[in-house]
Amino acid sequence: MKRVWFLSVFFSLASTLSAALEWEITRFVHEAAPGEQMVTAVFPFTNGGNQPITIRNMQSTCGCTVAELEKRIYAPGESGEIKAVFSYGGRMGRQMKQVRVTTSDRSQPTVLEIDVTIPTMVEINPRILYWRIGQDLEPRSVMVRLNTEHGVEIREIVSQDPSFTYEMEATGEAGVYTLTVFPPTDTQDNRRRMGRLDLHSNVPAERPQVFTVFLGLH
Repeated sequence: MKRVWFLSVFFSLASTLSAALEWEITRFVHEAAPGEQMVTAVFPFTNGGNQPITIRNMQSTCGCTVAELEKRIYAPGESGEIKAVFSYGGRMGRQMKQVRVTTSDRSQPTVLEIDVTIPTMVEINPRILYWRIGQDLEPRSVMVRLNTEHGVEIREIVSQDPSFTYEMEATGEAGVYTLTVFPPTDTQDNRRRMGRLDLHSNVPAERPQVFTVFLGLH
C-alpha cells in the first residue's frame, strides 16, 4: 500500500515538474494619456518544462477586453505572449480587467490583470435634468468640472431642442463651472419634450469628445 502511495506521489510531482508555463508578468499597470482610446497589455511567457504546453482557453471578464494569441501549443523552452487589448469607451477613473488563461500544465487558470487609470477629462453632475408639466419650471443647475491639468476646455455647447436654453458661468474655482438650464415656459399643449445639451471639448485634438446633459419635460 505504501509503495502504491509513493509511486502516485512520485508521478504526480514528475508531471508537475515536467510542464510549467512561466509568466514574466501577470499584472499590467498603465496610466492612460489624455485622449487615449485603448491600450494593449502584453504578458510574455516561457515553457520552462520538458513537455509541450497547450493554452486551452482565454476568457476576459469584460467585452471591452479582447485577448490575442499567435498559437496554442508551445514546445519546451519556447516563448510567446498574450496580448490583451482594452478599449476604454466612455470609462473614466481606475479600471480593473482580467483575462483568465487555462493551460494544460495546471488545473486552475492563471489570472492576468490589467490595471488602467483613465483621467477624467470632464465631470458633470447631475447628467440628467427633468421637469414636470404643470409644476415647478424653475431653472436647474449642473456642476461642470474640467481637468485643467490636461488643458481641457469646453469650446461649444449645443442645445438639441432650442426650447431648452442655458447659461454657463465660472464659479471662481479653477476649472469649475455652473451650467444653468432653463426649461420651456410654453407648456400649454402639455407636450412632452426630450432634449440634451452637448458640451464639445478640445480633447483629444484629433477627435474631440462630446459630453452630454440629458433634459426632459414630462
